[in-house]
Amino acid sequence: TGCLNYAGTRYELDREINRSSRDGSGFSVCFVDLDNFKRVNDEQGHLRGNEVLARVARGLHECVRSFDTLGRFGGDEFIAIFPNTTETDAHELAARRRATVASSAVSTREAPLTASVGVAQWQAGETIDHLLTRADEALLRAKAHKAPRSVA
Repeated sequence: TGCLNYAGTRYELDREINRSSRDGSGFSVCFVDLDNFKRVNDEQGHLRGNEVLARVARGLHECVRSFDTLGRFGGDEFIAIFPNTTETDAHELAARRRATVASSAVSTREAPLTASVGVAQWQAGETIDHLLTRADEALLRAKAHKAPRSVA
């Protein structure tokens, strides 16, 4: 995918925390999770799944700024690190990432591939794990908001 792996992503997060602690500039992170990605692997095979991940990663790389960092966090999760970026600005950048996934001409047999995004801004003194937990919680809220609702 051309993205940093999990260890590389954590290393960059550590560097960003150290930099932000020194100069007070701050940063935000963005979790990007491909919705219903399991269908790609189940319906089209894991080789196709790898192709889809690579295509999505190329699209994400094209829409990050030169000083941002993009990493793979897990199976179909990516994480972007946005230096000198508030949570509000990171939400705008995240919207672009969702649009990139939606327009990447990647689809399952049933529907186009979509993404959910969770954003969190680093707070002074916060650990990597706490920051990632907050971003993951935001991602889970975004996924829950997309989930079909039953009518009572």
